[in-house]
Amino acid sequence: LNALHGVAGVRVEQTAPEMFTVHVPLGSSPGSYHVFVEVRNERNRIVLSAEADVSGQAELAKEMAVPAGNYRLQVVTKNSSTGASLRWSSDFIVK
Repeated sequence: LNALHGVAGVRVEQTAPEMFTVHVPLGSSPGSYHVFVEVRNERNRIVLSAEADVSGQAELAKEMAVPAGNYRLQVVTKNSSTGASLRWSSDFIVK
């Protein structure tokens, strides 16, 4: 899997057959974030979703498993202190 091009550092890497890890950068300054990750299949059905509250980390790494195929990833991060949120989406392939 390739990094999500032009998507502010969010990247997906295949770690094993039918397994991948989403890496979500949270910024260089410490803070608290709410992170939402959603994966949809080619028919636009949600196949995976996850949420996490993260504090004091520069990046969240979330490992997930799906059957081989084409998917769309959506990631939303919200800074718990400022309320600022960012949204990314991109297509990727799992082998």
